[in-house]
Amino acid sequence: MNKKIAWIITLAFLCLSKGDGQSINNDSISRLKQKLNTLGHDSTQVLTMLDISDAYVYKIDSSLTYALKAAELSRAIKDVKGELRSLLAIEIILRHTGNTLKSFSTANSGLKLALRNNDLYYQAQFLGEIGIILGTSINFNAALDYLRHSKALYDSIHERELSAYMDNNIGEVYLNKGLIDSAIFYCNTSYTANIPDSYSWIKFYSAVNLGKAYLINKKYEDALQLFKLSLQSASFYSHFFNCNFYIARTFFYLDERDSCLHYANEAMKIAMESRISSQLEAVNAFFASIYEKSDPAKALAYSRASLNYKDSSKLYNEKLAIEQLDEFDKQERQYEIESAQINYRNKVRAYTFILGAVVLTIVALILYRNNRHKQKVNKTLEEALSDLKSTQAQLIQAEKMASLGELTAGIAHEIQNPLNFVNNFSEVNKELVDELQAQLKSGKTEEAIAISNDIKTNEEKINHHGKRADAIVKGMLQHSRTNTGKKELTDINMLCDEYLRLAFHGLRAKDKNFNSEIKTDFDKTIGKINIVPQDIGRVLLNLINNALYAVNEKKKISDENYRPAVSVQTKKVKDTIQIKVEDNGNGMPENIIDKIFQPFFTTKPTGQGTGLGLSLSYDIIKSHGGDLQVHNKPGESAEFIITLPAKN
Repeated sequence: MNKKIAWIITLAFLCLSKGDGQSINNDSISRLKQKLNTLGHDSTQVLTMLDISDAYVYKIDSSLTYALKAAELSRAIKDVKGELRSLLAIEIILRHTGNTLKSFSTANSGLKLALRNNDLYYQAQFLGEIGIILGTSINFNAALDYLRHSKALYDSIHERELSAYMDNNIGEVYLNKGLIDSAIFYCNTSYTANIPDSYSWIKFYSAVNLGKAYLINKKYEDALQLFKLSLQSASFYSHFFNCNFYIARTFFYLDERDSCLHYANEAMKIAMESRISSQLEAVNAFFASIYEKSDPAKALAYSRASLNYKDSSKLYNEKLAIEQLDEFDKQERQYEIESAQINYRNKVRAYTFILGAVVLTIVALILYRNNRHKQKVNKTLEEALSDLKSTQAQLIQAEKMASLGELTAGIAHEIQNPLNFVNNFSEVNKELVDELQAQLKSGKTEEAIAISNDIKTNEEKINHHGKRADAIVKGMLQHSRTNTGKKELTDINMLCDEYLRLAFHGLRAKDKNFNSEIKTDFDKTIGKINIVPQDIGRVLLNLINNALYAVNEKKKISDENYRPAVSVQTKKVKDTIQIKVEDNGNGMPENIIDKIFQPFFTTKPTGQGTGLGLSLSYDIIKSHGGDLQVHNKPGESAEFIITLPAKN
C-alpha cells in the first residue's frame, strides 16, 4: 500500500460516503473477508485487516476491532510497518470518537516505535497526530511545537503535500487560540499550496478553517464563498455536513433566515443519515439558537435533543473504550514489558561486547607498556575507587547523622518534661522547708506536720519523674550504642510507639507551630519478635519522619479545613507481622514510585535530604527477610507497609 494513499484512507475512517456507499462498502467488506480467510499469517493479512477496517466506515466499533487485530498480528510476525500503520489507524479512530487520552497514548506508542526504527515518515505522522490532539485539548503551545516538528520532518523527506497539511493544522490551532491573523496566514498557505488533485482533501480542510477565521472576523461574504467552494469539492458525509453547517451559521449572522434554515436542514439530514452523535448534537444546538427568540418551545426541544445526543455520544465512547480496548491495553502492557526485556538484553549484549573490547584494549596496552605504567594505572584506579567509597561512606554517614539529629531532638523534648517536673517540685520544696522551719520555731506542730507531708508528696513526685528521665537516658544510650547486628526479642508495639513519639517531638522541636493528629492501632497479640531493634527503629524513624514532613508541607499550602494526620498500625497476618505508616499528605507523583527506593533519589528540596533514607530502610527490611512496599494516592495520602517474619 502506497504511503500517501494509506494516509488519505486513514483520514477518511469516520467520513461516511454519500449515496449508495453503504451497500458498496458491504460488498467490499464481504470480498475482503473472503480474501482474509485465504491468507496466511503474514504482512498481506495485516494489510487486508486494515483494508477491512477502512471499509467499515459505517461501523466504528468494527473498524476499531480489525485495526486492533492488525496491530496484534503485525507484532506477532514482527511487521514493523504493519504495526505503525495499525497504531495510526487505531489512534485516528480513538481521536474521532472522542477518546482523547487513549488516542494520545496510542500516538505516543507509535512515535516511540517509529523512533526506534528510525522511520522519519511515521515519526512525522505521529508527531502531527499528537499536535492535533493537544490542539483540541487547549494545550496550544505544545500542539504548535509538535506540529512544527512534524512539518520539518515532512520537509526533510520531501513530503510537501503533508507539509502543507501541517500548515493547515497549525492554522487551526491558532484559530482555536483566538489568534485569527496567524490562523488566516497558515490556512491560506495550505489552501494556496501547489499540490495534486489526489490531495484535494487538504484544500477542503484549509478552506473550511479559512472560512471559520473569516466568520470570526465578520467577513461573512468571504467566509460564505469559501464554504460554498468547499461544498462543491466535498466527497464525504462529514464534508457535506461541515459545509452546510457553516454556511447556515454564516447566513444566521447575515440575518438571512430562509437561507439559514435551508442549509441547517441540509446539515440535519446528513447528520441523521450518518447517525454521528457529535454532528447531531451540534446541529440541534444550532437550531435551538435559531428558534431561541421566535419559538421558545421549539428551541427547548432542540436543546434537549442536543443534550441527549451529547450523552449518547459519551456513552458510546465509554462503551467502545470498555468493550474494545481492555484486551488491547493488556497486549500493549505485555508488549511494552517484552520490548523492555528485549532492549535490556540487547543493551547487556552491547555493554558486554563494549566491556570485552575495553578489557582487551586495556590488556593490550598493559602488555605493550612497561610495568611502571601498569603500576601507575593501578594506583590511579585504586585512588578513584577509594574516593568513591569515601564519598559513599560520607553520604551514608550524613543520612545516619540526620537520623541521629532527629532522634536526639525527640529525646531532648521527651526528657525535658520530667526535668521540668523535677525542677518545679524542687523549687516548691525549697519554699515549703522555709515555711516548715518557721512553723516549728513558732511551735505550731500540726501545721508543721501538714507541710512535711506536702514535702514528702513532692519528693515522691521528684523521685517518679527522676526515674522517668533515667529511663529515657538509658533508652538513648541503648539507641546510640554501636550496632552489633544481633537480633533480639523485641516488643514491636513498644518500639513503634517510642519512635512515633520521638519523631513527633523531634519535628516539634524544629517547628513550634507544627501539629498533627497521631493515631495508633497496635495488635496486642503479636508479642515479641526477633529483630535488630536499632535497625528497625531507624526504619520506623525514617518512615514516620517522612510522613510528618508530608503532612507539614501540605498544611503550608492548604486551607484551614485540612487536618494533618499520621497513623501507625501493627497487625499479625498469618506468619508475618505488618507495620503500616500512613499519612494524609500530598502523596507522590505516580511516575516516581518505582524510583523512591533507589539510592540518592529524593523528592525533598536540595539540602533537605540525601536520598538514602528509604534506600537504607529497604535494605534493612530485606536483610530481616521482610518486604517494604508503598501504596500511594497522589494528592491524598501515602502508606508504607513493612512486612516482617513473625518467627526468624
